[in-house]
Amino acid sequence: MPAAPGFPARLATFCLYLAFAGAALWLSIYRPFHNWDVVGYIAAAKSFEQPDNAALQAFTYAELRTVLPAELYEDIARERNLGTGPGALYRRTVNTNPAAFAEQLPYYRIRPLYVGLIYLLYKAGVDIEFATHLISGIAVALALLVLYLTVIRRLHPALACLLPPLAWMFGALDLARFSTPDGLAFFAVLLIVYWFAQRRIGWLCVALPISLCVRTDLILFTAPLLLALFATEPKHRRWIALSGAASLLAYAGILTHYHHPGWATLFYFNVIARWIYPLSNPPTLTLQDYLTALANGTIALLADKIFLAYLGMVVLAACWLRKRALTSAPVILLLAAAAHIVGRFLALPFMWERFFPAPYTVTALALFWLIRDARADADQSRTSGVAFSAAESS
Repeated sequence: MPAAPGFPARLATFCLYLAFAGAALWLSIYRPFHNWDVVGYIAAAKSFEQPDNAALQAFTYAELRTVLPAELYEDIARERNLGTGPGALYRRTVNTNPAAFAEQLPYYRIRPLYVGLIYLLYKAGVDIEFATHLISGIAVALALLVLYLTVIRRLHPALACLLPPLAWMFGALDLARFSTPDGLAFFAVLLIVYWFAQRRIGWLCVALPISLCVRTDLILFTAPLLLALFATEPKHRRWIALSGAASLLAYAGILTHYHHPGWATLFYFNVIARWIYPLSNPPTLTLQDYLTALANGTIALLADKIFLAYLGMVVLAACWLRKRALTSAPVILLLAAAAHIVGRFLALPFMWERFFPAPYTVTALALFWLIRDARADADQSRTSGVAFSAAESS
């Protein structure tokens, strides 16, 4: 590992990360996105103390009617005017029909850590709608500070200072504005990366299953990481295997306990059409539906500038690999991030920018880490060559 940068460089780098962390928190508080998912997450949090679905529905929309501007509330609730668009009837029905409202909740209850934090803040006196995006802002801010701790002793300050603006470009600051668990997932991934870089195997074995309580689809990132740890850490294989087993139990247990309607229904809901009764009347997903969505998603993917930037990072990383072993830390992170992106896209082939800031940021970190290692190897070879020449001369 190269010598740590001097104090002035560390301070300047820290101030940059702190500025971006502060911006994430400010955006969360003063410029949130009032996305429709706030309906489901408020209801899921309130359901810890209110089991009646009609009462949950009344509480949720009353809360939103109080805190949101009238125009935003009407867009979410569609009380006065049904309007147009593929989700118009869905929004009206969920607002007016308690049975339809209840069948949407499993989509949101399967994020128990995020929902639980909303409930805790609500019980502490924070407005429940405000809590949904405040958690996101705090999580993104903490994630950027954890990223600083990960890179400050591993990267040259110039490379380390590129990561916050890159994370911003990838959409990390937008995550702070959403009433979704994506900001918390961003934090979970970067905390896992920090412990992985530090080789804190015990912390990783605990954190990897718990992260699935934030978003179950994080298993697409954690499973490859567990496999890599199992291959490269023979002394800790028993604990790594237990962590893998706990991850599978957490994943299956969450989906089963909260009666999630399953992948096919989720796919149909997100990619094809909003489905009002996913539990009592699930849709039928055909192979043609999937292939059509995959083709359309691929076309959109290849037109996405951020994804093309990601591909550019992968190409650059391949150029810097040289003699790096596949078991080296940056290569493992690069592959785990790729598995996350590919798996997530194949499961739901459409590009919502909020799904990918974490693996994009991890890829940038891995690329810079590879550059650092390659330059360190070159410097070592040059030093060894000079020493050998001096020895021959003497």
